[in-house]
Amino acid sequence: MDRAVSDYLPELVGSDWQEISLRDIVNMASGMDCLGSDGYQNTETCIYLYEESLGPTAAVNP
Repeated sequence: MDRAVSDYLPELVGSDWQEISLRDIVNMASGMDCLGSDGYQNTETCIYLYEESLGPTAAVNP
């Protein structure tokens, strides 16, 4: 649980998520500021990129 999430998801290497522990992610305590963003529509936001790394997202591509 204390290993970095990028150990499990190599797609996150080089991103802001790279060094965050799996424990912090499970506890929703990554320390990243994703509030106030259009996270599920804007492909550049941290939450969108995280969701995308997990597989298909709910985002609709025009």
